[in-house]
Amino acid sequence: MTALDLSVWWIEYVIRHSGASHMKSVVQSIAWYQYYLLDVLATIILSIAVFLILSTIIARKILSFVFKTTNVKEKKS
Repeated sequence: MTALDLSVWWIEYVIRHSGASHMKSVVQSIAWYQYYLLDVLATIILSIAVFLILSTIIARKILSFVFKTTNVKEKKS
């Protein structure tokens, strides 16, 4: 079978099966936010934000524990 015969056969196949939906890309049927990976991006950004917030809170707690300031009033003589 020559290349021309093969291409004609496939063209006729697609015409016979009205578009050959099983040969279409899966990307055509997914949602736009999945196509642009916005769900993955949102998960990554949320994870980073939670990590940064928790790190900040823990760092402040540690620093306040290490550098305690005592409010001792000195008596004036």
